[in-house]
Amino acid sequence: MQDIKQLLDEGFSSESDGFPGDEDNGSMAAWYVLSSIGVYQFAPGIAKYLITFCQFDEVIVKTDDGKEFKMNIQNEKGSTNLEKVILNGDELDEYRIKYSQIISGGELKLIYK
Repeated sequence: MQDIKQLLDEGFSSESDGFPGDEDNGSMAAWYVLSSIGVYQFAPGIAKYLITFCQFDEVIVKTDDGKEFKMNIQNEKGSTNLEKVILNGDELDEYRIKYSQIISGGELKLIYK
């Protein structure tokens, strides 16, 4: 996860060359937004995301039908080591989440140590 944080911090900016290797600012911009909130679609066309490093203390994703998916981040020491993931009160065995879980609303807690 340190590699993702470093790439987000150092590889992107609002300058004219802020999207490295991207000629249309589409796919890289989408990657940046998703990676910034801590999810990464590891295979195109598969509606599952790896949970990685979130750049924010809290993220709220609002769906078209008015539901909210909240991500709360606990990271006291600025760590990139994800220790625990809790979805709607239940600890996840793996650090993956389905698209259907996101659009259903709820709360995801990411705990870094």
